[in-house]
Amino acid sequence: MNKNNLNAKLLCCEICGKQSESRNYNVISCPSCKQFFRRTVLFQKVQNCKRNKKCVIINGDKCRSCRFDKCLIEGMDPLMIKIDDINCRNEFIEMLEKRRNKLQEPSMKIIIFKKIKNLIVLKIIKISTNIISP
Repeated sequence: MNKNNLNAKLLCCEICGKQSESRNYNVISCPSCKQFFRRTVLFQKVQNCKRNKKCVIINGDKCRSCRFDKCLIEGMDPLMIKIDDINCRNEFIEMLEKRRNKLQEPSMKIIIFKKIKNLIVLKIIKISTNIISP
């Protein structure tokens, strides 16, 4: 086994943690997450979370809203997907940018699972906000 094959086997999807061998739309992602992101952008159908955005995305969790948000947070680029209707595309991309910006607000708590060599590593990022009162 050469070094390139070994490195390819060690990559994990940045969305769900599954084993991955490639970068798609600027993010290391598995084929399932790649297709999920592509279909969501092509059909321009973004779901709303029914669990108040507290879902943990691991191995393709069924919450489409949180999974799509994770794609945006990790940096998947919707501009890399060709949409025929340019006016509709621009409106949708603008909506996605607003969604991404909202996800990156200081009060957000992001839970990320990564699977590395049969171990699941939990990484919690919490950004606290300081409220300054007059």
